[in-house]
Amino acid sequence: MGTLAAILFAQNELQAAAKLATDAAQMSQQSLGREHPDTLTFKGVLAEIMREKGDLAGARELQEEILAIRLALFGPTHRSVLTTKVHLANTVFELGDAAAAQKLYLEALPYLRQVLGSDHPNTQACMISLAIVLEALGDWAGARDIHQATLNARKQYLGEDDPRTVNSMNDLANALRELGEFKPARGLLERAVAISNRTLGEEDQQTLISLSNLANLLDAMGELEAARAIETRVLALRIRTLGRSHPSTITSLNNLAGTFWALRKPAKARALWRAALAGAVEHWGDEHSYIQSLRQALGAFENPAKD
Repeated sequence: MGTLAAILFAQNELQAAAKLATDAAQMSQQSLGREHPDTLTFKGVLAEIMREKGDLAGARELQEEILAIRLALFGPTHRSVLTTKVHLANTVFELGDAAAAQKLYLEALPYLRQVLGSDHPNTQACMISLAIVLEALGDWAGARDIHQATLNARKQYLGEDDPRTVNSMNDLANALRELGEFKPARGLLERAVAISNRTLGEEDQQTLISLSNLANLLDAMGELEAARAIETRVLALRIRTLGRSHPSTITSLNNLAGTFWALRKPAKARALWRAALAGAVEHWGDEHSYIQSLRQALGAFENPAKD
């Protein structure tokens, strides 16, 4: 039953997965006990489903229960303890408590290095999550150092052409951009675009992410026409491959609109923002919180002044 719940979760059948995981956890607890590994595994699956459904407080409570039991049973270096701690950190960060998430990642990371090794994918994932938390806390130098270490490791054990290595190039470049280190950031992004273009093709989403990041960098450097050309290309490819209401397409619409606004072409900017709003309503529905914030932002730019 728990395995089927995990399969349904992977297929995004969240309601059915949640019911099966709940039943499996309850049956296991009744027959095997609260501290049995199967019970904890089923509860862990249920917590991840709850998190995906948006019940972050419920997921956190369940993950804290699992972590306390596993710590008492196995100690701080056991692999299941480390996995639970990282999952709890992910949930806490989504709840908006970046400082608590940072503490959990920092607790888990030394043991992950010790138990799994610095090059293990789970260790690398924890490092990247920690970097994202540092970015949220405004510690871009700390994030840069982690992204650099991750990139170095991935180049060594995966090679430069691996998509995960290219992801690290993008992560490091974005941190460098925030620190005002534009020249090395540009070199990384141009390299990432070249690799993705060659290995995956122009329409692959990783290529488009690298192009979009390059356009953002050019915006920050004041090269608005170059940024506009890239954003226009990315938008066209995303509309063709993903459709007008996909979140990535909506991001591209907003980015290009912002560039047109900076280029003092408000009519084009407003048209793109309206298109972004229409796509967002189609994707998320009219009552979603993002729609309300997008409407407010668009309203600030809608005025009767002559363009």
